[in-house]
Amino acid sequence: MFFGIKAFGNSLDSVKILFDVKVPMRDGVELSAWVYIPNYIKEPQPAVLRITPYLIDRQHDLGMDFAKNGFVHVVVDCRGRGNSDGKFKPFGDQGKDGVDIINWISKQDWCDGNVGMIGGSIEGAYLWQTIKEFPTALKTAVPIASVGPGIDFPICKNILDHYFIAWYASTMGKIRNKKLSEYWGHRIKAMHKKGRSILEEIEGSMVADSLLFEVLNQKEFNDYWKKLYPSKLDYENIDIPILTITGYYDADQLGALFYYDHHIKYAKNKNHYLVIGPWNHKGTVKPKEHEIKEYKFRDPNIDMMALYIEWFNHTLKGLPFKSEIFSDKVYSYVMGEGKWINRNVLHDEKKDTLTYYLGSNHNKPGIYHAGFLKNTPGNEMDYSEINYNPIDTTDINVPLFPEKYAFTNVDADSNLLVFNSEKLISDVIVDGQITADLTISIDAPDADLRCIFYEIRPDGQEFFLTEDFMRVRYRNSLEKATLNKNGELFTYTFKAYYYVCRKLQKGSRIRLVFGPLNSQGVDKNYNAGGNTLTENNQDAKVTKIRLFHNRKHQSTIQIPINNHLKR
Repeated sequence: MFFGIKAFGNSLDSVKILFDVKVPMRDGVELSAWVYIPNYIKEPQPAVLRITPYLIDRQHDLGMDFAKNGFVHVVVDCRGRGNSDGKFKPFGDQGKDGVDIINWISKQDWCDGNVGMIGGSIEGAYLWQTIKEFPTALKTAVPIASVGPGIDFPICKNILDHYFIAWYASTMGKIRNKKLSEYWGHRIKAMHKKGRSILEEIEGSMVADSLLFEVLNQKEFNDYWKKLYPSKLDYENIDIPILTITGYYDADQLGALFYYDHHIKYAKNKNHYLVIGPWNHKGTVKPKEHEIKEYKFRDPNIDMMALYIEWFNHTLKGLPFKSEIFSDKVYSYVMGEGKWINRNVLHDEKKDTLTYYLGSNHNKPGIYHAGFLKNTPGNEMDYSEINYNPIDTTDINVPLFPEKYAFTNVDADSNLLVFNSEKLISDVIVDGQITADLTISIDAPDADLRCIFYEIRPDGQEFFLTEDFMRVRYRNSLEKATLNKNGELFTYTFKAYYYVCRKLQKGSRIRLVFGPLNSQGVDKNYNAGGNTLTENNQDAKVTKIRLFHNRKHQSTIQIPINNHLKR
């Protein structure tokens, strides 16, 4: 099933490295590049480009591996980072620099005129910004766990990810500020218990510069973010082969699949491949090193370097694909089944839907007063109720983007509502994004709400499936806020953040955990409807959240089922 690579050049002497090569940009700025050249091949070769804000030195091993396998590898520090001139702007459009670099590479005597790109996380966003400029020499691209600016980072669903402050600190200036980043990570995490606002916490500090505030003030998905993406016309005309790599628990899956879905939807030539596995963000690059041990997957780990080499051998050198990974357009892992499958598209229209109606005979939150999910609407209590005080930190450690895939973590004192299904009468494969249509009333101008889904196995083990969250003021649109009317009854649609593909065992139950989003990982919403950057404990508004589940006001979840994947 899996494959390995055999490097042609096995010694250090087989690679020639050009250090700090200056690459001119159209505005006169010079960027710094390291160039890894296969020294054992005398003819010009295709080049693979990576543009990074994370400093060239971190990419050295990859550069050596590419060169030992017959490719020139060019790694370039973004402007303002490392040895590159200019000022780094994290969410500036890097596409024009990308074009200038590719044009320069294609004219060098060590390049045969054909260039591919590779990049992960924010590098993947810069890669897409380059693609939309249509550089002539660019023949293929491999975006990995690509950030969707304004979609999943630094805001996700218009809620600020606190990690952005630490990330911003790490990319300030020319060097890698690892300890400074760790410092801000701890400081922001502790901010919730102090009851301070973000601006109070960063005021007067070294990170509080005009560029940071420029980003922090973009709290809606507006033109600031939209300009960083290909347009519909761009997607139509992108015809180079693209390989997207992401994971079911990749914190940037939303961005990675946003690019993928739009290209598949609009492109005239849908030459786009996708590999999606049981990985978190780091696991998309080093699956074995970042294996999710709680899940004990069977052989989910692909030799990523071998994958890259096979892809670029095919797209830049015209060699045939050899592995089964590329026998169809999508290669996806079925969790719980322990196998990889090939299919033509990710979003299969043949899927069935398993629908559950929420119900409860009590009005108490917490796992020991759980409600139920059943196949027909009931005649139980009209609603379940949560009295939420945003100053309360009881549930503050229920993680966002759960890197550890923590279990339910709900106890008798928890301010969360829990709903369990009956035992499944047969195995089912969940394949897609779970949707929840929940009828809710809130007696405050705003609130942050969250749904988390788990599989509860027959032996009691709990497995995180997927989640979604929402800032109520953006219930109608991510582009415009509409504050809630006191007590207004509204059906909120949560479409799970993570696409998931997992076989649920016969005898398992499905669990929905619902409640306020009260996480150290994001900016605190004090429910008052004001600016969450400046609000603190003094602005907190205790809020009554009612989740309705009767015949008149129903709440349902819809689970996409794809049992034909059993093969």
